[in-house]
Amino acid sequence: MTKRPGRVVPRLRAWVDRFLPAEVLAQAPTTRRRARLCVLLPVFGAVGGLLALGAQLALARAPLSVGVNVAGILAAVVLSQSVRVTRSVRVSGHVITLAAFVFFTISSLIAGGLGAPRTFGLILAPMVATLLVGWRGGLAWMGVVGLEVVALFAMTFVGPELAPIGDAVSLQRGHAAGVLILMTLAMGMLAFYDRTQGAVAEELEEALERASAVSRLKTSLVANVSHELRTPLNGVLGSTDLLLRSGLDETQRGHAETIETAAEALLRLVDDLLDTSRLEAGGMELEAIPLELRRVLGETMDALAPIAERRDGPKLVLAIDADVPEHLIGDPFRLRQIITNLVSNALKFTERGHVVLRVTCEEGRVRFAVEDTGVGIA
Repeated sequence: MTKRPGRVVPRLRAWVDRFLPAEVLAQAPTTRRRARLCVLLPVFGAVGGLLALGAQLALARAPLSVGVNVAGILAAVVLSQSVRVTRSVRVSGHVITLAAFVFFTISSLIAGGLGAPRTFGLILAPMVATLLVGWRGGLAWMGVVGLEVVALFAMTFVGPELAPIGDAVSLQRGHAAGVLILMTLAMGMLAFYDRTQGAVAEELEEALERASAVSRLKTSLVANVSHELRTPLNGVLGSTDLLLRSGLDETQRGHAETIETAAEALLRLVDDLLDTSRLEAGGMELEAIPLELRRVLGETMDALAPIAERRDGPKLVLAIDADVPEHLIGDPFRLRQIITNLVSNALKFTERGHVVLRVTCEEGRVRFAVEDTGVGIA
């Protein structure tokens, strides 16, 4: 049983869609997902900034550090509308990633450099880039962050003297707060991503179920219609056969034969539709019952003989080799159907000469071949 996500994700998605342009919502599902993340991740960043601001105030951090945090919160709120302004998910994704990178770089420099707790925030940049612009963008930003870490490390030996990190107790508090905040942000992003993927999977499953239901309905309708059409068509063929056996003049016989030919063609079409519906429904099963091959083929050819006789057309011949076994295991109905289709098609395109159904036995297999003197395939 599939676990269905609640209503939180659909409602949140509907709220986010209000801030996205119509042309973005009309794009591919992956683009729409990234566009929604371009709205939500800055909001998550603003929430994380508020948590960090509370920690800064509780720890009595320097006003400059607090000011940078407030600026980051305001920037995150503005960046949540970046897709609406740029009309490009890719551009917005890189802008948001750049803003996160710059924010944590400045915060790290203010807090003392590579050893500052805020340096851990740099790892969010490639994660954000991967979510917003794809894995290639994430790799690119991972390289940028790597260069930044190398630069911060080099600054501990050469370069301007940064602000002192603080005493051991303050440093431990900062690291603890940083770990908690980063963990909260990362878990928030991953949880949202998981719920979003669950909602997408649910929608896909429902779409497949609807498509399957429509397909089953179509197959059932075709099968029912085909069965209903066979009854009146058989009546038309029977009545036409009786009419042809009565005393008709040449003109009347021609009209009756036209009716019979058209009805037979329509009946074959109905049979094809019925077979197709059975195949789609997985209900086409071949019987495996004893059958008398010569009797089945003889009855089939006898049923086709009037077609050749009425047209004064080709001679219909059944040629069965002596080594062909009399008793076989198979599906007599399907065998009649296949032979009827092949031979009737040969009769249709053969005006003079013969149509031969040749049956041979080759290496334990029975082979059926229809030969005719018709025009063939050009």
